[in-house]
Amino acid sequence: MRAAKPRSSYVYWGKGISIPGDHASRLTGSFAITADIDSGHAPANGVLAALGGHFAGWSFFLRDGYPIVVMAGSTQASRIYRVAGGEAVPSGASNVRYAFVSDGGPGKGGTMTISINDRVVGSGRIEQPIVMTTELSDTFDVGFDSSTPVTDEYTLQGRFTGDIRKLEVLPGS
Repeated sequence: MRAAKPRSSYVYWGKGISIPGDHASRLTGSFAITADIDSGHAPANGVLAALGGHFAGWSFFLRDGYPIVVMAGSTQASRIYRVAGGEAVPSGASNVRYAFVSDGGPGKGGTMTISINDRVVGSGRIEQPIVMTTELSDTFDVGFDSSTPVTDEYTLQGRFTGDIRKLEVLPGS
């Protein structure tokens, strides 16, 4: 199987979607992931999107309603970066955005900013983002984290408890 030609955007509707890693956005250099979600009446939990696994991957998720991103460059603590939002997603419909601005291209460090409904709620530095995943079976998942999870901060594959109406990935943002 050949890798798909990169596109300017990737749009997914719903959750429970798993795409082979070589057909998904690479998440190298600058990028943004925007999710239109409905958390219902309780704080939502689970993965909005994940790429790769514990040895090299990204996970964008909610924990008790708080948006978090974990980038694992390996299993070594020094290669795991975590950025969390300081506010929870409100009940009902919301827009959650994770935007990584690279210092200069693939493999370069940069700043991750997390926004809820166009308001910044957190940001932090990721020094060494991954350039590629390590396993041939790695996937880009929407609404869960299949196979080897990127982080142990969730269980049951991090199945998202709310609804994902639309998730968009913009490489090179």
